[in-house]
Amino acid sequence: MPASWVTADEVDGQDPALRGWLEGRGMAHVLAIKSSEPLAVGDGPAKRSAAQLAEAVPAERWVGASAGQGAKGRRLYDWTRIQLPPPPVGGWQRWLLVRRSRRDGELAFYACFGPADTSLLGLVRVAGTRWAIEMCQPQCTHICGRAA
Repeated sequence: MPASWVTADEVDGQDPALRGWLEGRGMAHVLAIKSSEPLAVGDGPAKRSAAQLAEAVPAERWVGASAGQGAKGRRLYDWTRIQLPPPPVGGWQRWLLVRRSRRDGELAFYACFGPADTSLLGLVRVAGTRWAIEMCQPQCTHICGRAA
């Protein structure tokens, strides 16, 4: 099924082979990853964890934005993105997207790949779509299970 963006939870998102496969096919994605996920930071072999990269973000680079409607209204968080080394294909870019809870400061991390002109809010929108899928999945499983 054709899709303009792919999104997934940490189980799939932490798989570098999946990320490479998606990039190789030019499939834009926002994939949840663990805070300990090692990410390239320059032209060399150096890597830093997603959490370490997020720690270095200045306060003014965080932006408040909604990840969409939730069961209790808008899901408002603070977001930032960190540009990672670009892929070899021109016109595309890699980022680390970071979501910070306004309630308790908890962080969530996403490995992203997409057209270089993708905005921070565009990445936030894609990250937010996974919530709708997770909310519908139990209902779909229940309905499909009954129909079988």
